[in-house]
Amino acid sequence: MCEQVKALDIYARNVSFYEKAPKEILEEVIDILIGFVEFEALQRASE
Repeated sequence: MCEQVKALDIYARNVSFYEKAPKEILEEVIDILIGFVEFEALQRASE
C-alpha cells in the first residue's frame, strides 16, 4: 500500500487540488487503515 503512494508522480500527471476532506472522514479512513494493518499483523503472528 505505501509503496504505491511513493510511486505516484503527481507532477507528471498534472494533479490539481480540489478540496480538503472533513476531519471526521479522515479519522474514519485512518481507523479503517489501522484496522487492516492490525488484522494483517494478527494473521501473520498466528502463522
